[in-house]
Amino acid sequence: MEQNRIIKTSDSHKTVTFAVLVPDEVDYNKDVITKDEIIKTAHNFVENLDLKKINVDHKEWTEIPSAKIVESYILPQDMTFEDWILPEGTRMVAIKFEDDQLYQDVLNGDYVGVSMEWMRVKNQ
Repeated sequence: MEQNRIIKTSDSHKTVTFAVLVPDEVDYNKDVITKDEIIKTAHNFVENLDLKKINVDHKEWTEIPSAKIVESYILPQDMTFEDWILPEGTRMVAIKFEDDQLYQDVLNGDYVGVSMEWMRVKNQ
């Protein structure tokens, strides 16, 4: 994913909801994943949620303990967010940020995307 895929924010809860995987779209790694594969990976992710840690760019020692996954779901139908249509099967994840500065950094675009286990830093 090339751009920040923030779909929704909640200042009162300090959460940001991201579109993580979009079916049949080329992602940041130049891969294309089907709706069925997205569902399989989403199920596996939740089954192993206790092992998941948010980190920066998949690098060791960059875990962000103040960021927690609080929602994970698959869109049951096509949905429109502003001028962007997300197809049925898109993987959505909401992350809660306990650190005020990190939350602001995400909103300001210092982190430009997420994968299933990390946040991508701008200009990396």
